Amino acid sequence: MLAAIPSADVWPVAPAANGANLAESPAPVMNWIARVDSNLNRTKDHHFQLIFDGDTTIEALANPYAYSGKLKQLWDLSYAPLRAYDFAIGQDRTENVLWRLQEG
Repeated sequence: MLAAIPSADVWPVAPAANGANLAESPAPVMNWIARVDSNLNRTKDHHFQLIFDGDTTIEALANPYAYSGKLKQLWDLSYAPLRAYDFAIGQDRTENVLWRLQEG
């Protein structure tokens, strides 16, 4: 689990090389470490057939308040029966999703 992750001031993230594409270097966003840990704890001992991860658009799928609930209706009808779980976190970037896939 991520519960043992050190605080942001000591996080051991290597800086990207000068001129490197940041989207190719996995990196966490420190203000969502608790959320990632919460997702992992909430899903512990569950089996999912389909996992979503991504940014705001993907996060909105399971959110009953996004887009007047229309995406939540889609989620409930199409994805929930597949035992799906939405790990997405709004405002993520590619490197953040890559980090979660590698570390979570």
